[in-house]
Amino acid sequence: MKLTSWRLTVIDHLGINMDLKNYEEISETLLKIRVSEISSSIFELYPVDGLFALSLQTDDKQIAFRAAWIIETIFLREPHYFRDYTQRVIDAYIQTNNWSCLRSYTKLVIWILSSKNKSTAPAYNQRKVILEKTFTCLLDLNCPIAVKANCFDILFYLKNDEDWIKEELIAQLHLCISENPTPAIKSRGNRILKKLKRITNT
Repeated sequence: MKLTSWRLTVIDHLGINMDLKNYEEISETLLKIRVSEISSSIFELYPVDGLFALSLQTDDKQIAFRAAWIIETIFLREPHYFRDYTQRVIDAYIQTNNWSCLRSYTKLVIWILSSKNKSTAPAYNQRKVILEKTFTCLLDLNCPIAVKANCFDILFYLKNDEDWIKEELIAQLHLCISENPTPAIKSRGNRILKKLKRITNT
């Protein structure tokens, strides 16, 4: 069977000798691995760049999701990986339109923008593209609630980058809470609104 172009790209990133059988074995492993089995040792078998490439391919959305989920799980457990891969995370966030992958990548972007990040603060141009992508997601009618909730947190961290962000964030929060009053949205939305109110009153 001939390898498709995206499989060839992934294999190139993995940097190992691989035929279709080997690739399918990796795919099967990604689909079966459980969260309790995930650790950074997986990068010895499947390099980080290869997993990023897998997460960005569009032929197999389930494989893409699993690759992004593994990256998310390991990076949040071992944040030192952000030192070398902050730009890679941002690029993946910008490039993917897979909502399942975006659920993972929005969590990683939140970490990058948060006070937990002591060493890899994103530059203005990085924050700008994050802002643009986040609003693109929010305004998409197909955006899942989980991704939307994460986008609100991202905008909270970007609120001082432009004069209009805070006002627009408040408007989007009220709109979302009124249209989708799920427990998750109400909890996250009200928490952010309270933070914004405290900031405004100080």
